[in-house]
Parts: sequence; structure tokens; C-alpha cells
Amino acid sequence: MQLKEEDKVFLCSDGVSDYATIDDLIDRVFAPNWDKPGFNFAQEAGEYALHKQSKDNVTAVVWTASRMGFEGTTDLGTQELD
Repeated sequence: MQLKEEDKVFLCSDGVSDYATIDDLIDRVFAPNWDKPGFNFAQEAGEYALHKQSKDNVTAVVWTASRMGFEGTTDLGTQELD
């Protein structure tokens, strides 16, 4: 896969993917917020999974590609459930 600068890579646990489809995440989290600087996609994806009643641990990571590889801080949204 060839990434371009500013492309994003999204990884998540089954606590997210079992409760929120990729189409849901694109439509409700990624697309509406794509151009918002500093938007925490990982946190919002995790919160959306919890909104969809996830009963598992929720973890999501988003990396943004740059000319030098992946840089910047990693957005991390994690929610441990009892």
C-alpha cells in the first residue's frame, strides 16, 4: 500500500470493530471531522463504539503519514470496562 502525506492509518481492537462497522466510523467519525486540525479520531472512534454498547475493552490508534514516515503523537483512545 502506498501512503501519501496526511493519509491516516486506523487500528482498533475488537471492542471497536465488533460494535462499529467501518462504514459507520467513516460516516459518523472520520468524514465529518477530516479537516478539523487536532481532532482525536481514535478517541471519537472509541466513544462511538461505547455509544453502540460495546461490552469489550475499547482501543483505537490513528497514525498520520508524513514524508518522513509516521510522525507526531499517536492519538489513543482506550476505555477499560469492568
